[in-house]
Amino acid sequence: MNLEARRLSWDFELLASLPEVLPQQSPLGNKARALANKIMNTFDGTMDSVRECRQMAEDVMGKGWQEDANKQTGQQEGTLWALGYCHIDTAWYVAATVWRRQRLTVGYGHGAQLSKKSPGPGQVK
Repeated sequence: MNLEARRLSWDFELLASLPEVLPQQSPLGNKARALANKIMNTFDGTMDSVRECRQMAEDVMGKGWQEDANKQTGQQEGTLWALGYCHIDTAWYVAATVWRRQRLTVGYGHGAQLSKKSPGPGQVK
C-alpha cells in the first residue's frame, strides 16, 4: 500500500466534503471545491503527481498541517460508553406464552452474557 497516495485520497475526500459542511458560497468552501477540481485534473497516477497534488492541498489546509496534526494527537483520557438494546420482535407468530418465554429469555440472556463479559466502568474483569 502506498501511504502517500492514501494520504492524497484522504486530502481529496476532505477537500471535496468541505463545501458540503460549510455555509453556502463560503470563501473556504469555494476554494476547497476549486482545489479539489484542480487536483482531479492534475492527478495522472504517477508518484510525481501524487506529491504535486498533496502540495496543492496545502493551499487550503496550510503548510505542514499534517505534522502539526500529528503533534496534537496524543493519548487523551476519556470514558468510552457502549450502549446496546435488545430488539424484541412484536409479530405474533406463536402463542403469547411461548413467545414470551422464548424471546425474552434469549434476548435478555444475551444481554446478561455480554454484561458479564464486559464489566461496567470502574469494574475490573
